[in-house]
Amino acid sequence: MNSWKTISVILIAVALILGGVTAYNIYDVYFVNHNSNNPLYVFTSVSTPTYKQDPVIGNYSFIIGSGTTFTNLGNKTLVASYVYINLTKIKIGDSFLVFAPVNNGSEITRIFYLKPIVNITILNDSVYISKGYKYLNLLIKVIYPAFVNDVEYDSATIILNYSIEVTSMIHIIDYTWLYVEFLALNSTVLKMEFYVGPTTF
Repeated sequence: MNSWKTISVILIAVALILGGVTAYNIYDVYFVNHNSNNPLYVFTSVSTPTYKQDPVIGNYSFIIGSGTTFTNLGNKTLVASYVYINLTKIKIGDSFLVFAPVNNGSEITRIFYLKPIVNITILNDSVYISKGYKYLNLLIKVIYPAFVNDVEYDSATIILNYSIEVTSMIHIIDYTWLYVEFLALNSTVLKMEFYVGPTTF
């Protein structure tokens, strides 16, 4: 009789442990405290990308188009949002809000996953000529409203009138980054592409 009780207790314990492991693998949620001044955040490993077809939040006279792209990378699909910026209309200090798609494999807070909004501010957009090429030097400030007081800066130098793409990686947390790609379509239109993803796809 005692052996049945022991076996029952062991089976219940095994079932609870397996149930907990299964739930952990399904949701893949854990707590991280990176700074004692910040509260604990709930992080999740993304298995379903989040995006919007029209990623720009608000109306801006210098944005002349926007959208979302899907690129097949073999066993994964990369989702990215893009904006077309009219360089003749943008001024230093102009900013805009964009919904940056969060791709599979990203580890991110649930609050950012549900609302991955990025605030981009143009701090410098100077044009100069060197060795016969015309360059655009762009400095941006990135604010993630989901992360209080988190501000990042990044810069890119783009050759105008050449289809050479420049990619910047802006660290969000651990192995997850905001990728910002810059491509000058011509001397007056700049394409900026945004997506959140892991270090490697």
